[in-house]
Amino acid sequence: MTRKPCIVVAGMGRCGTSLMMQMLDAMGVSCIGSWPDYETDHSSIAGFDAAWFSALHGQAIKILDPTNLPALNMPNHVVVWLDRDPKEQAKSQVKLLRACGAPIPSNGQTVRALSANLRKDRLQQRARLGLPGRCPEMCVRFETLITEPAAATQALVSFLAARGWSGLYAPAAAAEVIARPPTCLPYFLEATLLLRGRQTA
Repeated sequence: MTRKPCIVVAGMGRCGTSLMMQMLDAMGVSCIGSWPDYETDHSSIAGFDAAWFSALHGQAIKILDPTNLPALNMPNHVVVWLDRDPKEQAKSQVKLLRACGAPIPSNGQTVRALSANLRKDRLQQRARLGLPGRCPEMCVRFETLITEPAAATQALVSFLAARGWSGLYAPAAAAEVIARPPTCLPYFLEATLLLRGRQTA
């Protein structure tokens, strides 16, 4: 029997990787980590185990900012890579850093600098995952997830079905998307989710 590949959900911070993991979980994919962010020691730099990672199959794992991870062996993996408008992503990163107490000014200069870094680092981070070319990959834009969830999730289901993940139900994933603008919100949606508890489809 052919084993289902591991689904690696990757991207740079504040790009929608947590939402993608929520969507996969809703479709019945076994996801490493816990709702809502699915962040775990297994995918952090300090706790990353390359041998464990290379043996993964039939699950989804979220990896953020893979630049400092060891070279990744992905013999049976597919990647769902999340992109976002760099300016809005930078604004969201500033919001998070300031909430964590970082002495970072919230102004246009900071946003421009972070936007430039995001553009520069994207190629390097994708290369660490062997992209493009090492394994099957689907690029998903955060803006598309938010504004066209039905179409985005159907495309995701089709991509995964072609690689051994049959029986996934797109409407369950689309139901995880909370209608909102794709621009950086003035508040943390994560906090709202935790207060409300997990949505049910």
